[in-house]
Amino acid sequence: MGGGGLTEPERVRRIYDRFAPHYERRGRWFKERYIVPLRELVIPRARGRVLELGIGNGETVPLYRPGQVDELVGVDVSGKMLAFAREKLSSRGIPFSLLQLPLEAVDFPRGSFDTVVSSLVMCGVDDQGEVFSRVRRWLRPGGEFLLIEHVRGRGAVSGALCDLLNPIQLRVAGCELNRNTFAVLARAGFEVEVLGESFFSIFRAAVARPPS
Repeated sequence: MGGGGLTEPERVRRIYDRFAPHYERRGRWFKERYIVPLRELVIPRARGRVLELGIGNGETVPLYRPGQVDELVGVDVSGKMLAFAREKLSSRGIPFSLLQLPLEAVDFPRGSFDTVVSSLVMCGVDDQGEVFSRVRRWLRPGGEFLLIEHVRGRGAVSGALCDLLNPIQLRVAGCELNRNTFAVLARAGFEVEVLGESFFSIFRAAVARPPS
């Protein structure tokens, strides 16, 4: 998970403040095998003024291209996670600002960004439809919403497993395993293009575009 603006923000802030010192090592093999390749599909597309929701400790930062990104605004609920993101960004050569806020409290003027990025964060927001409506408002014409998410598996077995483990995941990490995030995104008016999947189609990378 990215770590920012999730269900029960104060509880989640405490979880990720605690995770922060060892988050880079946490599940490294799994992330490198199943998540990093999906991030590599979408995050290098980011351009112009970029907002990353739930930037966490900055694991996505190496994938941003300095000549292509004019400015990066990162939001996260955990101040300790943001400290690691700040360290990564300080040597990246991209102008940046970091805001410690739960996602529920984030708002920007209409047309503020060319790209919005979310990596393993929408699995925990209280109202996905509301967040997606705000993202539509924040994007400039021709902008893109880049997502990497885990969702309920398509198969009967993987779907049932997501349902079974969901209460544990919610308690331990503050997010849910069995959401149909991309369906909600489509209902919010986005055109969704899935670029890649991994781990029994539970993890997916997509580009979402608001209607022109």
